[in-house]
Amino acid sequence: MPLAINTNIQAFCIFLSNRINRLNIILMLLFLKENKIHAKNSAFGKERDNMDALIWEKPEEIDKKLAERVRMVRKRKYITQEELSGLSDVSYGSIKRFESSGRITLLSLTKIAMALGCTDELRNIFTKIPYWDMQEILDNNR
Repeated sequence: MPLAINTNIQAFCIFLSNRINRLNIILMLLFLKENKIHAKNSAFGKERDNMDALIWEKPEEIDKKLAERVRMVRKRKYITQEELSGLSDVSYGSIKRFESSGRITLLSLTKIAMALGCTDELRNIFTKIPYWDMQEILDNNR
């Protein structure tokens, strides 16, 4: 019986942690609304829920930031784009385009990550999936 109580407490702590994160987001949205800072309308149309219409970053902006981080790692290791091309077996043009626009195939990104010694970051993408409710936590701990 103590094991079940411990599991329930653990599940509740995880649930509470996720709820606190959501509460922080709600508080931030209320703050933004109070200060009359308006988010851009979603590309999905006005029929969507108001929460769906709040887009903080576009996919292209996220891709560009990723490319900037990869470029920073490359430069920190004193590797030129041409050298990275040889190390990763990704064409120089693809690397140049990626660093300037953020566009690249997943396979090429994986090769670049391997060449730069950053495979753990790529390997761990989408590993922290938030729980939606208490029941989901309890179901996953069985």
